Amino acid sequence: MRFTTKLKSVRGVLAGLLLLSGLSAQAADYGIGIDVIRVIDQNQDDGMFNVFVQAPAGAGALYAAYASGDNLNIVELAYKHYLGGRMNGAFFQAGVGYYDGNNDDDLGFVGAFGYERKLARHFAVSGAVRMVAGVDENLIGYRETPVYQPVLGFMLAF
Repeated sequence: MRFTTKLKSVRGVLAGLLLLSGLSAQAADYGIGIDVIRVIDQNQDDGMFNVFVQAPAGAGALYAAYASGDNLNIVELAYKHYLGGRMNGAFFQAGVGYYDGNNDDDLGFVGAFGYERKLARHFAVSGAVRMVAGVDENLIGYRETPVYQPVLGFMLAF
């Protein structure tokens, strides 16, 4: 039952993203997307609805993300620095995450290293390894920190 509700939510987000992709705008490297692994990974609070946005800033991008599960809400703010061109190569990312659980909350460091590639004018994919450190182990459900998580992002670029 919960899985179908999350699937409907993901479908709604994807439909909205597809509508945005139809806009006739010059590709300026702004983006909105989802982390597919966070949706289906049952180790991340039984799967989490999530969305992220990014806006160009210098040689990188400002990154903001929100994820919500059954027992945990996460807000991340970070700077993403590209080692190649924007949305076209390796990147590293560093920022903070606010983790809000049912009975506790905590701030921690969130970093990532990955690769991002624009496949079409308005569509990009990325893969990364995210590291979460400094967050209470009981809050995120892992025995020890830092915690390493895979990321598979699909993003509409505009």
